[in-house]
Amino acid sequence: MLRILLCSSIVLLLGSTLHAQQRTFGKVSPSGEPLSRFATPKVSGFGFGDFNGDGFDDAVISGQGEGYNLTFATTIYLNDGNGGLGEGPYQCLPDAWGRPHFTWDVDNDGDIDLLVCNLVNGVSAELYLNDGFGYFDLDTSTTFPVLYGATVFVEDLNGDGEKDVLITGAQNQNGGNTVFKLYSGSASGNFTELTNSLTPHYRGAIDVADFDADGDNDIVIVGEVNGSPSLKLYLNQGNFSFSEMTHFMWPAESPQSNNPLERADVKFGDVNGDAYLDLAVLGLDHNGDSRTSVYTSNFGNSFTELSIPNLTGLESGEIYIVEVTGDALNDIVVRGHVDYWNDEAFALEQTPTGWSPLPNIGLDALEQGISAMHDIDHDGDLDFFSSGNYRTPHVSANAGRITRQYMNNQDGTFSLAIGTQFDSKYAAHKSVADFNGDGYMDFILSKQVLPNHHSVSIYLNNQDNTFSEATTNISHVVDEVWAADFNGDGYQDLVASIRTGNDRLGVFLGTSSIGVYSNPIDYALYDYEGDLHLEDVNLDGHMDICYFEKVGFNNPFELTFLLNDGSGVFSKATTVNAPIIDRLDAEVQYADFNLDGKLDVFVSSRLAYTGEAYLYLQDSFAFTVDTAFSFPSVPASNAESAIGDFDGNGLLDVVLIGDLNGGTGGGLCHVILQDSIGYYSAHYSSNLPVLEWGTLDTADVDLDGDLDLLHIGYFDPTRTYIRDVHINDGTGTFSPGGFVDIEFVHNSWFMDTDNDGDQDIVQAGRDIAQSIEIGAVLENRSCSTSNTVTQISVCEPYEWPVTGCTYFESGTYTYAYFNSNGCYVSESLEFTYEGVEAEIQLHPDTGLSSIGSFDSYQWLACDSVITPLIGDTLRSFTPARTGQYALVVSNGICSDTSECVQFNYVGNTEYAANQLIVSPNPTNGKILIEGLDEECTYEIYDIRGSLIQRGAVEPSSNSILFVTSEVGVYILHLSDRKSGLRETHRVILTR
Repeated sequence: MLRILLCSSIVLLLGSTLHAQQRTFGKVSPSGEPLSRFATPKVSGFGFGDFNGDGFDDAVISGQGEGYNLTFATTIYLNDGNGGLGEGPYQCLPDAWGRPHFTWDVDNDGDIDLLVCNLVNGVSAELYLNDGFGYFDLDTSTTFPVLYGATVFVEDLNGDGEKDVLITGAQNQNGGNTVFKLYSGSASGNFTELTNSLTPHYRGAIDVADFDADGDNDIVIVGEVNGSPSLKLYLNQGNFSFSEMTHFMWPAESPQSNNPLERADVKFGDVNGDAYLDLAVLGLDHNGDSRTSVYTSNFGNSFTELSIPNLTGLESGEIYIVEVTGDALNDIVVRGHVDYWNDEAFALEQTPTGWSPLPNIGLDALEQGISAMHDIDHDGDLDFFSSGNYRTPHVSANAGRITRQYMNNQDGTFSLAIGTQFDSKYAAHKSVADFNGDGYMDFILSKQVLPNHHSVSIYLNNQDNTFSEATTNISHVVDEVWAADFNGDGYQDLVASIRTGNDRLGVFLGTSSIGVYSNPIDYALYDYEGDLHLEDVNLDGHMDICYFEKVGFNNPFELTFLLNDGSGVFSKATTVNAPIIDRLDAEVQYADFNLDGKLDVFVSSRLAYTGEAYLYLQDSFAFTVDTAFSFPSVPASNAESAIGDFDGNGLLDVVLIGDLNGGTGGGLCHVILQDSIGYYSAHYSSNLPVLEWGTLDTADVDLDGDLDLLHIGYFDPTRTYIRDVHINDGTGTFSPGGFVDIEFVHNSWFMDTDNDGDQDIVQAGRDIAQSIEIGAVLENRSCSTSNTVTQISVCEPYEWPVTGCTYFESGTYTYAYFNSNGCYVSESLEFTYEGVEAEIQLHPDTGLSSIGSFDSYQWLACDSVITPLIGDTLRSFTPARTGQYALVVSNGICSDTSECVQFNYVGNTEYAANQLIVSPNPTNGKILIEGLDEECTYEIYDIRGSLIQRGAVEPSSNSILFVTSEVGVYILHLSDRKSGLRETHRVILTR
């Protein structure tokens, strides 16, 4: 087809570069530690290879992403040279399950090509050739079969240095009609299908290696054969000939589930160090029991099963014989499905005296997933990749999907490549202070190590956006902890809620040694949820202690102040009408709302299961309720608030989030602006998302003079996690910043970690959205970036140079990434496809018509010169004679010319003139031509006029076999110039 542009002014190719002094929050990874960002979580397969030729292996990850709809993607992640992976620009590969993908230089042109496996459309594999820059084109010279439950493997089987392809699977969705395909590779990149005697398997696994040490690769296959478990070992006899080896290992198959990733597995590996390959296998045995076993090879002739304690039986998953402890003895790493309810990921260490579990391996057991091992950081050991489902603890039915990368520490442990730089496991409470007096802010964390036991650690600022842990001598179980110099000696003291014995409020005085504190000075009985704060309440320059003290028998709690005399000695202040709350998860803030120089108190969720919020104005510790202060609705629990001047008028405002219905679902987010002192109004257009619970913090992150909002929380009805900084426009109206490195960690706060004058973010605690521990610093980076938006309107599909992808549908396409400066950059294509497609519908008895409706039409005669037919400008057209015709259509912007189609005028007179007999008619594919004296040519057209088949027929054979299997009406045209034969027959094809 020929698509043309009618008017050049219609095409808009606008490259608009938007320069802005933007901000990026980017994780700071410790020196030498990789940081990977998997922007699109997936559950499926992995592949590894150096796609962009920089000397570092990249990754291709495919599978089903987030959401309830079956959305798939296949994504390439580029290696930063340190083992960190980030999404690359080329994202045009087909949707696939993977398990796994294979990479090698197929056509020997010096770059790594890619075999994408187990496509969602059922194709077992497609080959994509690398153009040398990390962009790929589909190789159509070899077509691999459509198979269900397919298993694919790539390796050199005949010793010619070229990789061959093995594919086995079922032709029916229920596992029936299994086949085994073997393709021989060549130096040119072409593949030749070979006959083979290998047993077809369904939903299995393959491994290839030189098992018998004779110099060629052998094959082991596990899976299902005719509904029964099977394990086959084939020895290579050369020239693609294989003989099955009789063995004494149990056969395995995959569980009968709807998840194509849940399969049995088998691996070669040298367990005992005798240079002969052993075997590890897991799956369901012939009794339907889950099993995991390792067999040692007796010099390549037979097997002996090892007795390995704690080797849990798995019905599906992956097993690896790999060294992970740095002692040169191969260990075992296993990930998989134990049963319907349980998944496990574990490792067993091999020692000279036996096997033992590695207790802190650091791998997560993800549901319904898959794993792979590859040396991504080029340090000589295999790292671990896993994808699967995880469940958030607060909503057991809320399953998410995630891809994780674990770095091999060679000490029997793995660590997540997520930019974690300090141990924040079970972080409960934090306080910020300069503990070592170097002018950089540090912080202290109370952490839950075991149930009902806490530890306290100080994290010292290394002055490079990283922190180092310093332990403390505090042996008491503490929950909340705050730091300040109470006695003016230059050392940071602590006040903490002590939960050893009776819950008490204690003060620990600091010493010249960081982390060494005096025994606590006991000041008060304290409930561990008493909402401890430090504030200079009486504005004398010394930090005082604020908390809620239990009074009475019905669990009320009264706001109490311990005033510091400047020497670190505290005494209880006398209060009048101090705020009283009935529940301990109330949110309390201290600020001077009415500008009288005294701290007022804002309290929300103060009554059990009832939403109330009050502003208490303070004067010499006497409190009165400000009746002008009210909310449209108030959270009954999980309240969090932020205080600040959000609209720029110099007065304090309030942001409030929380659970509106007391734990039964339904959140809120309110912004209350103080228009003038004592006068408040609800700001209904703040654009902040509704949350049930979370955390808030404020800072001017973009240095434009107004307060922005760190906004992290959860909204149950939509199962939405919010983790972002919302940028203030100066009026209290916010827009999401789109900071992708922020995790869902409740214990998060602004802090200038590098003393550069802007606020960074520290996150310490558990990310419940991903079920992982986060101890990270996100640097606030000033980025003079070029966020490019290209607008284009064209008549043809467009290949965007940024991604190398060709787009056929209108839409906005974006590639976003962290550049070499650590700045988050986005490039977008706003693509409008104006093209039209001219197609002709053939009506054998009446004429031709356009399949689609357009603004204008012009019919053409396809003679030796294509000629417009004057006056034939309607959607339908009836030719006056037999011939070939085409159509030009236009939508007023673009036009398209169809292919020429054959129209055979088959009126009664023409049918009557036919002398030859075509039979049988209808036919199931083969027709005979009776009465033929000379050889003639034939052409077969479908009902739309497209040429289906062309050839010659002789009197001796007088038969034509249809190459198409699609039932319908076809036009058979017979002709012979020498005899003047010219006949047209209508043939009906059935099956």
